Amino acid sequence: MQNRLAELRMGRHMSQQEFSKILNVAQNTISQWENGKRNMDTEILVKLADYFQVTTDYLLGRSEVSCPDKTFHLSSAEELMVKKYRTLPALSRETLDTVLDSLYLKEQCYAKKSTAS
Repeated sequence: MQNRLAELRMGRHMSQQEFSKILNVAQNTISQWENGKRNMDTEILVKLADYFQVTTDYLLGRSEVSCPDKTFHLSSAEELMVKKYRTLPALSRETLDTVLDSLYLKEQCYAKKSTAS
């Protein structure tokens, strides 16, 4: 599991320090998980699986398939956002929340204009 966690974290271009802030744990805890010196509790395991959009079995090394259920499809706009996000430097949770809030407000304004027409 430790290799998978480090691989997923580095795939998002995050340091252990940045990742520890997102999970609200000490940087040393991330290091210990990644080095196999400490096990995580179920709540953190599920949180990590949700964050990285993988299965808990993949994180635990019980499966080579990270996300077996590919029945969902992203819209072309969502795919573009995901591709763009992966090229950005790591954002703080606060910055990401601000961006998402702005997008939500714009979506609401657009929906109101569409129904008014």
